Amino acid sequence: MISLRQIQYLFIPIIFYFSFAEVQASQLCPTQKSKAVLILQSPDMQTQFCDLSDLDSMPQEELLTSLPSGLGIIGKNEWSGISLKYIVQNLGAKEDSVIELAALNDYVISIPMKSINTYNPVLASRLNGNTISIRSKGPLILIYPFDKYREINTPLYQDYTIWMIHEIRVKQ
Repeated sequence: MISLRQIQYLFIPIIFYFSFAEVQASQLCPTQKSKAVLILQSPDMQTQFCDLSDLDSMPQEELLTSLPSGLGIIGKNEWSGISLKYIVQNLGAKEDSVIELAALNDYVISIPMKSINTYNPVLASRLNGNTISIRSKGPLILIYPFDKYREINTPLYQDYTIWMIHEIRVKQ
């Protein structure tokens, strides 16, 4: 007959395996802090540092859209980068999470996960195929599909279109 203590020791390796696998699955960026263009923070306060090549190695999305005139980028442009939904889900975001994005100029915006799930904005690192300089509101800009969803052409979603992004934090 197997005792309770023996059963406990049988499950320890299994629990350790799944705990380790979960940490590995959410590791998006192996970059050192000094080379990072983007800092990612999960709900448990774990921090990752991403450089542009880390971001380029993630699944890429393209979005052809015009931005509201108040954002100062005229015409229909092709934006490419990573789905914000992909990043935050890998960081452990849930349906009721709030996602904070911080810009280099200390501007911070909080976006409900529901908005991200509904409209799938792109964390763009390229505009018309070229990397975006800080002078041009880069290196990263959150772009919503304004042409596809006319109902988001509002001041709220213009505020969500944050540029010069350097940090993403998932809050539960």
